Amino acid sequence: MEPVDALGKKVSFKVFIPQLNSEDVIEAPLKKEYTIAGVIDDQASLFAYIPLTEFSDNFAIPYYDKARVKITSNEFLDAAEAQILDKGFIVTALSKTVDQANKIFQGIQVTLAIFGGIALMVSAIGMFNTMTVTLLERTKEIGIMRTIGGSPSIIKTLFLTESVIMGFLGGVVGMAIGVGGGLTVNFLLNSVASKMGGESIALFRFPIPFLLFIASFSAVMGFLTGLFPSQRASSLNPLDAIRYS
Repeated sequence: MEPVDALGKKVSFKVFIPQLNSEDVIEAPLKKEYTIAGVIDDQASLFAYIPLTEFSDNFAIPYYDKARVKITSNEFLDAAEAQILDKGFIVTALSKTVDQANKIFQGIQVTLAIFGGIALMVSAIGMFNTMTVTLLERTKEIGIMRTIGGSPSIIKTLFLTESVIMGFLGGVVGMAIGVGGGLTVNFLLNSVASKMGGESIALFRFPIPFLLFIASFSAVMGFLTGLFPSQRASSLNPLDAIRYS
């Protein structure tokens, strides 16, 4: 048949539906006939083109892309998952997804804890160096204070107080930066979630007891890093301190 002879002819179609785990095929003939409106000059491929709306109305086979299975107890989760997998379906268990997310967050927490420990060590060394430099810069002042009646305990108390204040203020500033960054991330995530129709969540939380613990811990770290410099300052000889340059 010449392509021109095919114009205006009536054609009908059949849908072949393969069966799961079988070589059998079900033929589903369509009752509607179609008229050939044109022929494409391409001998390498055999295709018939119809409007998309026509295909959706007459050829599309209704199907479900997912199904939700509810079990009565978590004890049957593995057994139910195995049965569904045996039937050739893909299974995604919500509990396992949550477990995977928890493992990821635990890994993130461990990583952050390691970085936090390193930062704590660096800050402690920095505070120790700062107090040592302060001791060297105030050696003459310490000698004068000792000469006019300042006791070693007073000198030690002054240095420890300064060290504790530095540690406490450093902790407060760090908490302010952390809380501000966390609130910013929460705001951005909630903005994206609201645009996508999701619910607002608080990814970062800041419990008051935890913040108080951080502030107290920072003060304790300041106290510990100031012990050696304060002890050294209180044991200086007044005359040697005055002559120090």
